[in-house]
Amino acid sequence: DENGRVISMDYSGNTIPLFPNRLANARLTCSFSFADASLHLQHVGNQYLDNTENNDRALDPYTLLNLRLDSQLTFLGFQSIGLSLQLNNVLNEKYIPSGYYDAWSGYNYYFPAATRNYFIELTTKL
Repeated sequence: DENGRVISMDYSGNTIPLFPNRLANARLTCSFSFADASLHLQHVGNQYLDNTENNDRALDPYTLLNLRLDSQLTFLGFQSIGLSLQLNNVLNEKYIPSGYYDAWSGYNYYFPAATRNYFIELTTKL
């Protein structure tokens, strides 16, 4: 404490820091003649920044929607070319997936996540 005395705290049974109280994932995939399309819904529940279970040291829950398109093409003699597009955070949610509590300063520090972003992947078989 502020007087230099050692204080013993028992946090056994408390939630592990940054371990969400709920995780849920759902995926819907549709196959077409030219491509496969997938929608991925991801929910992450409340998370604590430390093991005190103090609500002032918690991250809010968030839900994300992601989209993926996969297609196989034949081009210039290549046996197969795979083209994929993944669009993450389609709804452009602002959320915080991680952080920490600094006991010395008494402040929460956050690591915000990317807003809408995408990946393009090109693969081939020779």
